[in-house]
Amino acid sequence: MHMRASQPVFQLYRRAGDDRVWWRLLSPNGRGLGRVGSPLEDLAGCLASIALVRDHLTELAPCVRLSTGVRWHWTLSLYDVVVVVGLCDHDRRIRSVEAWRRFVEVAAGAPIDVRVHDFVAAAPLDARDAPLGVVAHRSFDVHRMGVPSSF
Repeated sequence: MHMRASQPVFQLYRRAGDDRVWWRLLSPNGRGLGRVGSPLEDLAGCLASIALVRDHLTELAPCVRLSTGVRWHWTLSLYDVVVVVGLCDHDRRIRSVEAWRRFVEVAAGAPIDVRVHDFVAAAPLDARDAPLGVVAHRSFDVHRMGVPSSF
């Protein structure tokens, strides 16, 4: 199933060499709005984490703080446990506040892309290239892996 780019979507993914699963909420233009606070052991845990965040959107406690380089970063906590982390730092506090509010605004209605993407990092071509980055990914259909689609 392919999600349309015209709506926000939860994306499930793994990092190279790690079986744990993460989720992130992508905006319609593909930019990340927020992600799970820490990796989850399996797909069922990842889907349950999304459900937990959605079920408690009005109870999430935002925290906006200064990070390194005098940039602003946000998190959302439930019962003093960070459950959502902003994906980037912002130059102004108000932009960080707007970012967590946008996450809360769209998370309830965003569908879940049921494919699990494996992100693979590659070594730079030479010393002048940027640090390691995502260069490819593979997708796996959650339904073929035995995870119920009711999440």
